[in-house]
Amino acid sequence: MMNAEIDTDAIERKVIDIQSPELKQAAMTYAQKLRQEGRQEGELKGRLQSLCDSVIEALEIRFGHVPEGLCEEVRAIADEAKLHQLLRTAIQCADIETFAAEL
Repeated sequence: MMNAEIDTDAIERKVIDIQSPELKQAAMTYAQKLRQEGRQEGELKGRLQSLCDSVIEALEIRFGHVPEGLCEEVRAIADEAKLHQLLRTAIQCADIETFAAEL
């Protein structure tokens, strides 16, 4: 579920209105779980963005201009392990065509 879909203020108001201590604790635990999931999702997005930037920067340092289409392909990858592998490839490949073949 995306954070944009969650009305956190409404959830907080509902939790405050709960009278049963057990139910209130369960609701708070669920809210904490949602916050944790959101935090983890944000951290993953940050790591992916950083890896994409690193791959593109390595290509720019090695080969100069990197075609925008190639940059878009790299930015579309949401697999952390694949981006790590592509960073190594960007550092070690003979030319940008060899890199592109790895995508």
